[in-house]
This record gives sequence, structure tokens and C-alpha cells, in this order.
Amino acid sequence: MKTKIFTGLAVAAILCMILSGCSFSGYRQEAAPQNIFKDYMAIESDATADFEEQIADKAGGSVVTIISSANMRVNGELSSIVNIFSGVIINREGYVITTSQSAYTGVSAGSERYEAEANEVYAVLPDIYDDNTHYKLRLIDYDTQIGLALFKFYDNFYFYSDAAKTDTVQGFQFHATFSSENVAVGNRCAAIGNSIGNILNGEALSLNSITQIEQTITSGFISASPADPSVFEPLQYGDSSYNYFMTSAPANLDMYGGGLFDENGYAIGILASKIVSDNSGSSAGDYITRATLVYPTALVTAYIDNVSAETQKVIPYTTARLSEVEA
Repeated sequence: MKTKIFTGLAVAAILCMILSGCSFSGYRQEAAPQNIFKDYMAIESDATADFEEQIADKAGGSVVTIISSANMRVNGELSSIVNIFSGVIINREGYVITTSQSAYTGVSAGSERYEAEANEVYAVLPDIYDDNTHYKLRLIDYDTQIGLALFKFYDNFYFYSDAAKTDTVQGFQFHATFSSENVAVGNRCAAIGNSIGNILNGEALSLNSITQIEQTITSGFISASPADPSVFEPLQYGDSSYNYFMTSAPANLDMYGGGLFDENGYAIGILASKIVSDNSGSSAGDYITRATLVYPTALVTAYIDNVSAETQKVIPYTTARLSEVEA
């Protein structure tokens, strides 16, 4: 009789797992990747359009909104911390470079600082797609020392090769091209990212509550290259040292991880941080409004190359010079 009772309980437990999503030891079956098809987008730049509009036409299709959620105990209570950042698609395969804060985030409560790795991260495609779907991202790597993270779209994306939808190509139609030219003070540039997602969505408590997504582009100039190393400590990565540079193109917290592009639409850096005034004291809101720190592409590509070597997976990207484009 005891054996029969035990068997019945075991069967009931298995049925619970199958039918109602119960789990043992945190087991959770992950849904299979979906095949996502997107229309072909014909972009025709208008030479008479404003600078921001021209750069948006050239590069806007590569910048996504990142929605990140992490569970952590704050003051003894379990909380879900939801943040919105930006990211840049770096290749047709759907790899996304962004800020490490999207992978490992923190929150301050009084004098305490709480941190945790994100448990769910999604991307929303740029405005050109007219698609607010939250697409799952798979974490590849993050490095909090240099502030960068690398993700990849979980689903399989395809785009039609023409407006008639006669054939499909695997991957994304739009992705960034990195500039290999040195950044020069005075050069015009544009920052692209989601600038007001956290404001529009208020105190978001869950990923499902994020419904207001809007891409923004701001323009400015390279104001310092490199940024003063006595003020902004250079980043050490591998055997090399990399300096931030600065732009007058304004950016806010939501734009961290977004792209800074030159007049050709090439990515010249990844947005790192706003700059807080020296007179701000403990005030987190006293920012210099037109001063943004940027990670140089040399650091970004070195990071991608290192992750590629460590994971033993080819992670392609494209770099460009004024006279030629090379893989």
C-alpha cells in the first residue's frame, strides 16, 4: 500500500510540472527560438534634411532599446528592479553591444548599495520597424570594470530582400559600422538611444508594464578627445589603456549603451555616462547638460574580439575608413 501511495504522489508531482508549470530545483523549460520575419526597408536619405534626420536615416536602424530586470533584496524585501537602457546591433547575426548596467545593475537605498545580475533582458527594435515587441536577449558576456556588455537576440530573425517579399535573408538588415578614424575635437556627431523610456513608464515594476518606447537623436560636437585623464581615469583592458572622449551631444541615463555616430553614419563610440557637476555634492541630479562621456570604438572592438576568443565563437563586426570598408 505504501508503495502505491508513493507512486501516486510521484505521478501527481510529474503532472504538476507538466500541466501547471511546477518545478523542482528551479527547473524551467525555455521556449524554443521563434523565426521572426521583417519587411525590407528602403531608406532614401535627403541631402537637404537636418543633420539629425540624416544620421537617423543612416544609423537609427541599428539602435535598440534595452529593458532589463533584476531581482534583489532591498532592505530585506525582494524587489524587481526594472531599467531601460540602449544598445547597438553590431552585426547581421543580432549581437548587441550595450552598457554593463543592463546585465549587472544596482540600486541605492539610504546608505546601502544593492547589486544583482539581471535575470531577464529584452530589446525593442528601433522606430523604423514599428514593432514594440519585447524580444528576448541572451547574455554573452559583461565586464563591469570597463562598463560594457554583449548580448545576442534569442529568436532567429530574417528580412525580405526586397519589397515584393520574393526571398529572405537571415539576420538583421540594419547594423552599425564602426569607424576606425581618430576622433577629432570639433567634428559633428549625433547620439542615438531611448532618451525618455524611464520617464514615460514611471516607476516600472515589471517588464510587461513597459509600453512607452521612443527613440531619440541628439546632435553636438566632439568636445574633448581624449577626456582629461586626470579627471576621468583611463580604462585598463588587457594590456592596453583606453581614454574616454567627450561630446556635447546631450544624453540621459536611458541612452547609456546607445551609439554616437559621425556625419557618415559610422559608430565612433558607445555612450558611457553623463557627467555630474563638481558642485553637485551628493545630488544625483546636478548633471552638466551637454557633456557626455563616450567609450571609444577601439575599446569596444577590443572587448568584442576578446569575448569572441574566450567563447571560441566568431563575433563579426564591420569597420570603415573614409576611403574603404573592411570586415
